[in-house]
Amino acid sequence: MDIEIAGEAAGRLLFELFTDICPKTSKNFEDLCTGVQGLSQSGFPLCYKGSLFHRVVPGGWVQGGDISPERKGNGDESFAISHSKRGMLGMANKGPHRNGSQFYITLQPTMWMDRTYVAFGQMVEGVDVLKRLEEVPTCNDRPKYECKVTDCGTRLLTKKQTNSEQYKPAAVMYAKLLFAAAVAALMCAPATSDSDGCSALVSCDSCLQNGECLWVNCTASSFGCRSVLLLPANETCSNATCSAENSSILTPTVSASPTASQPLTTPNTPAVTTASNSSSPQPTTAVATNTSITAVSPTPAPQKNSTFDAASFIGGIVLVLGLQAVIFFLYKFCKSKERNYHTL
Repeated sequence: MDIEIAGEAAGRLLFELFTDICPKTSKNFEDLCTGVQGLSQSGFPLCYKGSLFHRVVPGGWVQGGDISPERKGNGDESFAISHSKRGMLGMANKGPHRNGSQFYITLQPTMWMDRTYVAFGQMVEGVDVLKRLEEVPTCNDRPKYECKVTDCGTRLLTKKQTNSEQYKPAAVMYAKLLFAAAVAALMCAPATSDSDGCSALVSCDSCLQNGECLWVNCTASSFGCRSVLLLPANETCSNATCSAENSSILTPTVSASPTASQPLTTPNTPAVTTASNSSSPQPTTAVATNTSITAVSPTPAPQKNSTFDAASFIGGIVLVLGLQAVIFFLYKFCKSKERNYHTL
């Protein structure tokens, strides 16, 4: 689409049409660019060639294509494409299902147009031309200088010119919001783990400084710093002093005091031999210390298993979607007055 401003050639606007999403609207625009429809019943040429850009809204859009004022208009085909950036091409209308020949090009993101006006393409070339159209002096949004379409037509875009990945269909945006909500709900869902934080404490002193940890020797291969809340119910442990920290005991052991002490003789007393009970201990195993032996039993507590709380997950999703719905409603409500003042 070649543009002329105040009798001077300004350059060319090149658009990419989203024929996969809005095939009917794109076909209508193509026909008006090529003029294949000929003349209307009233004798108006059904072509954009020679038409004017009759409206320029600073910070909003430029509008043109007023060639057939008697047409009733076509239906709103799709609102899937969002007016999310500068250079979006859409069809102006006078109400629902009243799309005619007039089109507009956005000068900035105009999200309030979503679900009201049909966007069906985007500008891929002509940034400087659109800038010149935007800067044309106006009076009541009417350009003071004539901005005319001197020639127009269609052609196939090269892969380099195609810019489809940059447009943002509303469905894609909603899918991203749903994905973000699911991730947020998953992160917020309470999931517990049976990891033992005490086992990371390799020093006895640092273990005893933590009120929830004990330096123990259990019947299984579990020697060192452990949390008694996370020990299996069928496992018995005995408290071990820090003197056993460097011990090589890594398996369950049976403790006993020396079976016999050496005879003690003095000039005044006879030799006395002492012996300890050599019987095996009960299932609770104790480790010999230089002071005392204390049996430690795990404190009964509910086991912490790795679980997925489906109810919390679904509740999180519902909460996030509810917040999004409220924000969307408030956004549309706040933009309602702006939509009334800025009609195409």
